[in-house]
Amino acid sequence: KDFKLPMAVEGDYIIDIGAIKLRAKIDRIDRLEKGVEIIDYKSNANPITIDKLIESRQLAIYQMVIELKLGVRVERLTYYQLRTQLPISTERYSDERIEEVKNEILIVADKIRKEEFAARLNDYCPCDFPHLCPYFQDKYPSE
Repeated sequence: KDFKLPMAVEGDYIIDIGAIKLRAKIDRIDRLEKGVEIIDYKSNANPITIDKLIESRQLAIYQMVIELKLGVRVERLTYYQLRTQLPISTERYSDERIEEVKNEILIVADKIRKEEFAARLNDYCPCDFPHLCPYFQDKYPSE
């Protein structure tokens, strides 16, 4: 009963941050009375906590992209959890948080240019390059 026609669905946006081109594919943008809400659908088995939402780089990037590209103010950011069909939302990120994320992007881009790729174990290990990884190279010898 509360359905609203989205402003955008599966939007594909590119912005420049310094010499970096940053691309964002945003699931959904809804109009609000003042500004917009960004909605990102999640299918994770484990529900996302409010703490993870508040620290989300992904949604901070989406906010940055929408405000720069579309010139509209982001008022709310939401992860919609498909398994539980429950949204979890936060108000817009502060300008300071957006600046932190922008600086992180520039630092990562600089490390990529310098070919500095420190290995870190995470839930996605092993990746497509286990033969190059210090954690897995002995298990996956290069061909």
